Amino acid sequence: MSDWDQSGSYDPNAYQQYDASGAADGSYANYSEYGAGTYDETQYNEYNEYAGSATSYDPNQYSEYSSDASSSSYQEPVVYAQPEVPQNVFQAPQTTYDSGVVQTPQNVYSPPATPMVLSPVTSPTVSSSSSVAVPLSTGALAGTLSDQPNIPPINAVDQARWIKEGEVALCQNCTCKFSILTKRHRCRACGGIFCDGCSQDRLPVKGYTGLQRVCFGCYSKNAPLSPFHQALVDEVCRDTKEKQLLSMIVVIKKDGGGSAFTSDKRHTIMVVTEHRVMFLKRSSKKIYKHDKILDLVGIDVENEMKATLSYRRKALLQEPTPQDKYEQYIETSRIPEVLNLIRTLHAKLVRGTPSLMELPCRSPKPEYLLPISQEVLNAPILAGGFCELYQGFCNYFDVPESNELIQYIIESTQKQPHVLDLTYCPGIERGSDLSFDLRPVFYALRHNIYFLQFEVSDVAIADVIQLLADAMKTNATLTKLSLTNLETAYFSALGKSLTDHLTNAITEIDLSYTTLSDKAVRSIAGALYNKKFGLRSLKLGYCNISTKSIVVLFREGLAPNSKLSIALEELDLSGNSLNDEGSATVRSWIEKIGPRAYLNTLLLAKTHANLELVLPALPNLSYIKTLDISSNPILTETANHHLCEWAGANSSLQTLNVSNNQMDSSGIAVLLTAVSANQSLSKTNVNFAGNLVTPDSAYAFAGMISPHCNIHTLDLSDSKFDEMAAIQVIESLARCAMHLDTLVLNNFCANIASEQSSINIGNSIAQMIDTNASIQTLRMVGVSKSLMAAFTTDGSKTIVMTVVQKLKTNSSLKELDISNNRLGDPLASSLGDLLRVNRSLLRLNCDSNRITLSGWQSVAYALRANNTVQLVDYPLQDVQRCFSQFTNSLKKQKLLVDLMFEIDSLCRRNEANSGGRHPRLVQAPPSPPPSCAIDLDTLFIPEAPQSSTVYSAPSASTPSYDQSSSSSYDQSSSSVSPYGAPPPVPSRQVPDTPSYEDQGWDYNGGYDAQ
Repeated sequence: MSDWDQSGSYDPNAYQQYDASGAADGSYANYSEYGAGTYDETQYNEYNEYAGSATSYDPNQYSEYSSDASSSSYQEPVVYAQPEVPQNVFQAPQTTYDSGVVQTPQNVYSPPATPMVLSPVTSPTVSSSSSVAVPLSTGALAGTLSDQPNIPPINAVDQARWIKEGEVALCQNCTCKFSILTKRHRCRACGGIFCDGCSQDRLPVKGYTGLQRVCFGCYSKNAPLSPFHQALVDEVCRDTKEKQLLSMIVVIKKDGGGSAFTSDKRHTIMVVTEHRVMFLKRSSKKIYKHDKILDLVGIDVENEMKATLSYRRKALLQEPTPQDKYEQYIETSRIPEVLNLIRTLHAKLVRGTPSLMELPCRSPKPEYLLPISQEVLNAPILAGGFCELYQGFCNYFDVPESNELIQYIIESTQKQPHVLDLTYCPGIERGSDLSFDLRPVFYALRHNIYFLQFEVSDVAIADVIQLLADAMKTNATLTKLSLTNLETAYFSALGKSLTDHLTNAITEIDLSYTTLSDKAVRSIAGALYNKKFGLRSLKLGYCNISTKSIVVLFREGLAPNSKLSIALEELDLSGNSLNDEGSATVRSWIEKIGPRAYLNTLLLAKTHANLELVLPALPNLSYIKTLDISSNPILTETANHHLCEWAGANSSLQTLNVSNNQMDSSGIAVLLTAVSANQSLSKTNVNFAGNLVTPDSAYAFAGMISPHCNIHTLDLSDSKFDEMAAIQVIESLARCAMHLDTLVLNNFCANIASEQSSINIGNSIAQMIDTNASIQTLRMVGVSKSLMAAFTTDGSKTIVMTVVQKLKTNSSLKELDISNNRLGDPLASSLGDLLRVNRSLLRLNCDSNRITLSGWQSVAYALRANNTVQLVDYPLQDVQRCFSQFTNSLKKQKLLVDLMFEIDSLCRRNEANSGGRHPRLVQAPPSPPPSCAIDLDTLFIPEAPQSSTVYSAPSASTPSYDQSSSSSYDQSSSSVSPYGAPPPVPSRQVPDTPSYEDQGWDYNGGYDAQ
């Protein structure tokens, strides 16, 4: 007892010999910090939280093992059997518990009893009189080694190589400074000097008896999880539906990171899964902390045992600021292995997402950060990593992933890469058993760079637009948005997102058939005004936009951004309200962008436009290919004059639609003459439907068709001719229209009520097709349905029936569309005769003719002898009608289905025998979305080609375009596209656009007509 002074206090200097010698068990080496008559109950209990000694037993903490445990009632002392204590170790008197307060005799040094272990397989009740044998342990509450008695002793460093205590002033792990209260402790495995907090664990060590003090590095390197702890991990993974990849004992800090004090550290079970890093308490399955790998933003390695992981506090909206981050400190001897697994999992989740792939990692030595396997980085990914990222966000939001969505995306991207079309995705509609949460889809869309085009149509989900608006705040890859026929909510939010995100890559916007409010249109106008990159297509057809909003769209969006307007190629305003004010605004905008504009498609159908205001500006559009001004008020003589003048001089026109404009006979004749006489045009499609309503207009039209007519497609639908006028027009087409390829006669001569007249017109059409071999497509939809009510026969003497009967020997016609004529089975019989003999027809559409099961049998039998027909359009209406009649006959329903399959298989047989589908029937693949945005700052804008057209003088009420502003353009670059690089010619500069003052525009984007 020489080490104790007369007052009963302990001399720590004299007691150091036991720890320095290394001969005895070092577990008592930390007793000195409780000596000198100063007992810190808080610190002592902190130690025993991990040591599990009987001297700090808390009945509340072990309530799961005792049904009588209560924090508010007195507990009888529990007597534990003590194991044999090595020699030269002080034996502490038995301690008692009084309402949770530790009772220790004064002036007697009481080293902690050997740590106890409560096995989970023991009886859950511990009475006050029971005695439990406590085996040695590492200090876990449930025991780390008690269930693993066969762990071999670990190797120890020779004592001769131990570092001397006097040479160490700081803990070799946490670098805390040693003092009279923070004592040195030696690890019996590696021989290092550590503080008490860094060397609380025990393991069997070679050369020593019993369990010895080891540092946490040696412990975590050599001690696996006990069965009890592994059971906790398995149960937590089952509850959270996570797949366990790695689990181990680690040290973390209570506050996550930043604190350097040993008392802030605690031992926990670290579990790494595919999407999360969880930390569990060693005494229960309670999750102490869990971090999501998708939130990982950085890794900072201190040494081979310590690292700090940085996470973002907020969702993946933008790059987090330092205030938005939090840190998680981890300490283990397997730092390289742990970090490599976490980095690999992060890379697998965010492959194809450069904004998330950049994970900053700092390390003093490269060997602390093992390289990620190239097999992981180069492994095939689904839809550019979109599916993996979607699965990660499903876990992020704790929502189930949709396997139907993943499979749908895989199959759709194989057919049309880089396009995400959710229109036909199973579960997209709410209320279905397959419905899924849309948040992970759009969160993945924020960062994924694979998809260039997003489409959704006819979906009654209001939050789709809101989620898309949030995604567009960060997405810089999507180049096309197609949102047609949707609910109108949140479109203003979408416009605001495009406005705030100036670097968005959108070049095509399609909002057709979606009602847009004035607020939504103003928001879209703001997005156009602030857009840095060019826009190729803007489709706002049938959006019920008012005249006021049309004016706002141009004055606040398109007109102020001149470069965007010049790059625009397609503009669709059909179905909205222009009226006089909107028409004047459109004309001013056209004159402002001038002949430099790339606009090639202008759709103004059914807009109540004042064509006298719009058409005079057409000569400014040198590249126009498609013009649709159908279903507008009467096309007056003045407006028609401007239209004919422009059509006669335009060199790029391909489609002109003037249907239902109530044109008179002279206007039709003049326009047809202008188009036919323009030798620069070829394969032009002209739609005169609904205009040829009088015999005079028919005679005028027939007289103006010349042998050199260059019309490719002619639409004469809804023409109300009498017999003589109809035959006159048809005969003129047979003689002169030698370039005519497609003739559309839908609802043709619907006012004919005579059987003989119908036969005569039908014979004329059949003779025209035989005479003019250039006609390869004939469409006669709805021609005979109005005649059936007037005829008392079975329809055999109608126009369509006559044509079908006369086409048996024809050798030029490739496509025939006679749907919606309601001719019944007699038509099917005539088609059977046609198919058995004809050897040129490739495609047939005869739906909506009320053909019954017998009629389809006749068609199928005829196709068996035909070897040319490759496509019969599926007769949906007739099949549905037949099924409604066969509700009580499953046999007939099955027979009808078998007939449809047989017709399809026969067409496929003919296609295979012909070496593939005929080019005429192959639909042109959709143009791929642009892979990048158009930078307006580098956009090369050439001057339009010179034209012989004499421009009409602008009216006094509208501003004129100053053509002198384009005089500096190089004339040799008229065909340069704004989406490709300019040709290798001397550098050119884009001249300044005309000022707003010159064009009548104020600085706020408003138009001043005065």
